[in-house]
Amino acid sequence: MRHLNCLNVLWDPNFLMQHPEIFCSRLLPLNKTHPNLPDKSQMRPIVVTSALFKVLELRFVDELRDAFDKLPPLSKGQVGFISGMSTHVNISRLCEQISQPYLRTVKNYIPANNGPNGINQFLRSFIIFIDYEQAYNSVNMGKLYNCMATSSTVSRESLDFIFWTYSNLNISLGNHSFNPKFGVPQGGINSPLLFDFAIYFMLEDFVKELNDTPIEMKYPDSKINTDNHYLFADDAAFALHFRHRKFEVVKERLKNFILILHKVSKEWGLHINFKKSAIMPMFNSKVQVDKLSDKPILSCPDSDDKLITFCYPKYTFQIPVVVSYKYLGIYINKDLSLTDHLRFLKKKTTFLSNSFIAIRKASQMPKFCYNTWEPFIRPNLDYSSSYAYFVNPADQQKLQTLYRTSLKRRLFLKDNVPDIFTYKLIQFSYRKPSMQILSHCKCKVRPTQGNTERLQFAS
Repeated sequence: MRHLNCLNVLWDPNFLMQHPEIFCSRLLPLNKTHPNLPDKSQMRPIVVTSALFKVLELRFVDELRDAFDKLPPLSKGQVGFISGMSTHVNISRLCEQISQPYLRTVKNYIPANNGPNGINQFLRSFIIFIDYEQAYNSVNMGKLYNCMATSSTVSRESLDFIFWTYSNLNISLGNHSFNPKFGVPQGGINSPLLFDFAIYFMLEDFVKELNDTPIEMKYPDSKINTDNHYLFADDAAFALHFRHRKFEVVKERLKNFILILHKVSKEWGLHINFKKSAIMPMFNSKVQVDKLSDKPILSCPDSDDKLITFCYPKYTFQIPVVVSYKYLGIYINKDLSLTDHLRFLKKKTTFLSNSFIAIRKASQMPKFCYNTWEPFIRPNLDYSSSYAYFVNPADQQKLQTLYRTSLKRRLFLKDNVPDIFTYKLIQFSYRKPSMQILSHCKCKVRPTQGNTERLQFAS
C-alpha cells in the first residue's frame, strides 16, 4: 500500500475496512509497582497504534480542544492535558480555597471570625482525594458519545468517525487479540481529551444528583462549583467547608458525598479505589475521627492513618482518614506544612547526589557539578514552589536550607562555606501561577502586584 495514495482516501470508511492493518495495535503493559511483581490492577496498558491511525486521530485534535474550551464553567476545574495548564494551577487553587476562611499565623492557620457569634464558629474543613482504578480503560463510551453529541460543539460527523475508528481497533498481545468496547486507549492522541470530556460529564451528573439530595437541599453551603473541585485527568480533589453545630450533620454530608460520587462514577464505568482515596480533616479543626466511622476505626497496615467505615443499605466503604496525602507529586499536610514533603525531598535529593559519585573522580570542576545540579536536582525542589507559598516561614526556611545543602553536596563544598556563595548561585524567586492562568479556572486569588505574586525566601 502506497502511503501517498492512501492518505488521499484515508477518510473513506470503505477504504479503511479494506485495510484492517491500519487498526492493528500492540498492547504494552507497564509495571506501576517496579521492582515488585504487579497484579492485573497494577499494570498500565499502553496501546501502540499504527502511524496511519495516528494520522486519523490528528485530524480531530483542534476540534476536540476547541469544543472542550467552550464547555460551561464547571469544566474549568480540569487542567489535565489542557493547553497552558499544569499541575501547579490546581495545587495553588486547592491550597487557596481550603485556607480561605483561615488566617495564617507565624506557626499555623486559625479560623477567621470564629468568635461566639462568628460565621466560622463551628467551621470544619476537609479535602477529599479520589483515586480512580484503571480509569482510562473503563469509560462508558456509549454515555460519552451521547453526551458529546448533545452537549458539545463537536460535529456529529466527526464524532461518528472518531468513535467508529476506536471501535475497530484491534489490540494484540502475543497470540491474543480483542476489540475494546469500553475505555479510551492509553497512548492514543485524542484519548486524554476524550477522557477530560468523560470526567466533565460525570462531574456534571454528580453535582446535579448531589444537589438534589434532601440533606444538601437543607444545607445550601459548600456546593460543588468552579472553585472547589480540582482535576488533573483522573486525579481528583474536593475542598469542602462545613459550618454545623452538630457533628452528625457533617458526617451525614460526607457519607452522602461519597455515596453519590461512587454511584455516578460507576454509571460512567469509573471505579473508585478506596484504598488510595482519602479524607483529610484540615487545620486541626474540631473533627472527631472516631465519630466519623459507623464501625470501630482501624489502623492502616502501611501507615499511621486511620481507616473509617461508611455503611449504607447496599454498600460498605472503608476509606482512610489521613494527615498527609501525595497529590500531583506534592505531599500536602493537614496543617499546610512542608514536613512530609521535605522528608520526601531530602530522600530524593540524597539519592540523586549519590548517583553522581561514580563520576566524582572523572570531573570535580565546579561548572560541571553545578550544571548537573541545575537540571537533575533543582527541578525537584522548584516543583514545591506553588505549595511553599502557603506554608509557614519556618518551613520555607527549611526548604531554602535544602537548596543550599544539596548544592554544597554536589559541589563537594564543606558546610562552613558561607551561605552568601550559594545564595548567588541559587537566586531564590518563586511564584504562584500567573493571573491569566488562574482566571481560566474562575478561582479567586489574593491581590497581586503586576502579573504574578512572588514568594521571596527570607535571607
